[in-house]
Amino acid sequence: SLKKPVIPREFGGKVPTVIRQRYLNLFLDECLKFCASNQEATEKALSEEKVAYDRSPSKNIYLNVAVNTLKKLRGLAPSTVPGLGKSSGQRVVSHEVVLGGRLAAKTSFSLSRPSSTRVEDLKGAALYSRLREYLLTQEQLRENGYPFAHPERPGGAVLFTAEEKRPKDPSCRVCCRCGSEYLVSASGRCVRAEECYY
Repeated sequence: SLKKPVIPREFGGKVPTVIRQRYLNLFLDECLKFCASNQEATEKALSEEKVAYDRSPSKNIYLNVAVNTLKKLRGLAPSTVPGLGKSSGQRVVSHEVVLGGRLAAKTSFSLSRPSSTRVEDLKGAALYSRLREYLLTQEQLRENGYPFAHPERPGGAVLFTAEEKRPKDPSCRVCCRCGSEYLVSASGRCVRAEECYY
């Protein structure tokens, strides 16, 4: 078991120690893949992290440099072609780990599609039965001002709208847009100049 190196805590550092430690561990994991010994891998990882830290004036730039360094280290790892001289020390990696990441082996998930009928496939009676619960009753249609066929005039419609509140005072009117009351003179002109708030 390899003892991973620890970044010393630095007071007022430009990059938090936790982030530096995370990238050092990632660098070490990659270096172990291609270095001859654990000591060599540790030294390489430490030097790469130090270079990334020294080149970075801020946390954001450090993250960018660290990611690029990680890509570079991954490129240095020997790429193996399946079936060509596998060594006995090579780790076996399942498809599940490759496709889903390192937690895929511990996590269960399914890629099967739901078996319920898609909306595009519904036609006729099946579609009607699915939508039936959303139909409004005759009373709900009247409350919401739905037009009904006129019983006597073909092509005509009857609207059931709420009864308008008419003021008891004949000199008082209600604005049809904003609902506010205003006074009118006997000739029908506004007594005061008021604006509609609609």
